[in-house]
Amino acid sequence: MTYFGHFGGIDHTCALGELEARIAMLVEQLGTLGCGGKTLETPREEAELQRKEEENQHLRLELQMVETERVRLSLLEEKLVDVLQLLQRLRDLKISKRALGKLLLNTLDACRDPAHAGRPGPSAILDALHQALAGCELLRRQPSDPATAAPALPNPLLISC
Repeated sequence: MTYFGHFGGIDHTCALGELEARIAMLVEQLGTLGCGGKTLETPREEAELQRKEEENQHLRLELQMVETERVRLSLLEEKLVDVLQLLQRLRDLKISKRALGKLLLNTLDACRDPAHAGRPGPSAILDALHQALAGCELLRRQPSDPATAAPALPNPLLISC
């Protein structure tokens, strides 16, 4: 702190010395009191603090698990929406119910196959169905004549005359 002593006279040097002494005393007090500045007076308070810390840690872990599950469900929802849109596009192309059923059954059979035992469950079936639908030849080719395609009605229950 003597670095600042050249700015003024003796008064500044004395003030800096007092300031250094005061800072040293405060640092010592902080060291004895701990970083929190509060000492625990009873073992009961210490046990309560420990319990609250454990509860806080438990809640953090639970929040992390909920967030992970939310992300997983969000991804699953996106995949499901994609599959439903692909199915709707196939239906709009007037693919027969028999062909759609065959595509679905082939996907289910492929997922049941022991060679495909990577990830069992609905998520794996949805992934396989998405791949099968995305790879469908009918979706890749565009209708050759737009006039032959039936016009899309805003409400499928309405019949135009």
